[in-house]
Amino acid sequence: MDWIKKNYHQLVLGLAALALLSSAAVIALKSKTFGERFAAARVAPPRSNVIPPLEMGAVSAAAKAIEEPPRWLPAEGAGSLFVSAPYLLDPNTKQPRRPGGANSVTHPPVPDDWILKNNLNLLSLTVLDEDPDKDGFSNRDEYLGGAVNPPEGKPSSTDPNDAKSHPPYYTKLFFQQFISVPFRLRFDAYDGDPKKDKDKLDLFTFQINTRDLGGKTQFVKLGEVVVGTKFKVQKFEYKMRQNPATGADQDVSELTLLNTETGDPIQLVLNEEKSSPDSYAVFSYRWPSPAIPIKVKKLQKFGLKPENTAGYTLLDVKATEALIELPSGGTYVVPLLQR
Repeated sequence: MDWIKKNYHQLVLGLAALALLSSAAVIALKSKTFGERFAAARVAPPRSNVIPPLEMGAVSAAAKAIEEPPRWLPAEGAGSLFVSAPYLLDPNTKQPRRPGGANSVTHPPVPDDWILKNNLNLLSLTVLDEDPDKDGFSNRDEYLGGAVNPPEGKPSSTDPNDAKSHPPYYTKLFFQQFISVPFRLRFDAYDGDPKKDKDKLDLFTFQINTRDLGGKTQFVKLGEVVVGTKFKVQKFEYKMRQNPATGADQDVSELTLLNTETGDPIQLVLNEEKSSPDSYAVFSYRWPSPAIPIKVKKLQKFGLKPENTAGYTLLDVKATEALIELPSGGTYVVPLLQR
């Protein structure tokens, strides 16, 4: 140990020489096999006609990225990149506000939310009268879904941007006018004695004057039709009543006629003229504009464009409304045209 302490530098030098000799020995040994390893590397690789499949995943992903480039999509209601979201002046607070919300209605009766949801221009003054899908129904019609007074304010709205989605065509029908055309009849006489032959009324002959057929008088029996009219003799009732002017008994017998078209009865009193009106409805059909008039007789069938089938029937008509039967079998009250 004393020698190492006294000759430390000689020891280090000796160890370095030993390491150097070891490295030289290793290099010498490897150099002997270098030729063999080099020769093996020069051997030609085996040939093969099978081409391995290419990995196309990266290529497909790149092609899809080219076809569908990334787009910037703003948050709902946030406007666009260069255009601010719309603001409206609230008529109550006189402060600007964002349109939308359950109770926000800029164009009554259509809520703002419905207009915005369907990508319509809320700022347009005529937005409710516009027809973006050109199906003949305005945005107002599409929102109401054809209902004049939707239940609980929740109409069955249709899509204003899809021409195949629209309200029924009959919702464009409006009642414009009620026409009554009277047909005058007069029960002039009858033969036989109803007091004695009350069980033989079917043998009686009744004299009826058709004033609107040139005053022609016809003689008919129970169950027969008055020629040239739609009336059939249905029933005869013998009646007597005191005449207040003379105090004498007066024959006020009644002859009941049946309208064979409508099923409505009409009572003719002896020696009194009676009118049985024919009822007509004049409709204003507003698909498409301009409106066209349609005159329909009670119980008559009619059609509406573009369906072009006589699938509707006028069931009843009054001064303020008309009731029609739909092709589906349901009924619909045609609303009065608001002038």
